[in-house]
Amino acid sequence: MRFFKDENKLENVLSKLKTNEKLQSKFNIETFLFDKTLKVSDSVDFKGNETNIYKSLKALNQLNKKENAPIILLSDGNQTIGNDYEFINSKQKIYPVVFGDTTKYKDLKISQINVNKYSYIKNKFPVEVILNYDGLENVNSIFKIYSNGKTVFSKKVKFNKNDNSKIITTNLTSLKEGVNYYTATLDKIENEKNTRNNRKKFSVEVIDEQSKILILSSIKHPRYRCLKKSN
Repeated sequence: MRFFKDENKLENVLSKLKTNEKLQSKFNIETFLFDKTLKVSDSVDFKGNETNIYKSLKALNQLNKKENAPIILLSDGNQTIGNDYEFINSKQKIYPVVFGDTTKYKDLKISQINVNKYSYIKNKFPVEVILNYDGLENVNSIFKIYSNGKTVFSKKVKFNKNDNSKIITTNLTSLKEGVNYYTATLDKIENEKNTRNNRKKFSVEVIDEQSKILILSSIKHPRYRCLKKSN
């Protein structure tokens, strides 16, 4: 909203809704503020760094699940995290008032990263990343994972209107004991406006814990050699 300087427009519309006599005679008007969560508020501050419209609408439905409580949604329609609110199953009717530039731009995002919380030192641990693309054109990008300023994984990815989702899997080696921090990124594509969702951080705690195991047998067998090498 700040990027397109629409704060005053939204505040003016909100003020008119709250002071409208016809609306006040029929409804108890309640005001909520949302960014990544829903909050009770009489004013907006535009300080949130992330927006989850789906979660906020779901919370309002849950709050008023036994009542008829239509929702007027004042927003620029841009969501940076969460499920796609276009497909929300809302009991309450939603009346959107859209601000800013409503043009639909191409957008790449790292939707989710699945990784174990722990790993043993010098072991390989799996990482699964879900990437999504919103747009009509064919686009190319590069997905990377960084650790301590160095690239530890890189892969070229292609998207189009139909092939708009990718699952990237790789195995990373845990080299240092303690909490290891990583950053996953997607290179920006041409005319991409929202690049905040092109980057996600994750961490793995590496444990240096080894045990000595005695293999004792009265006979020789080739499998024992395999067991010794499997440490």
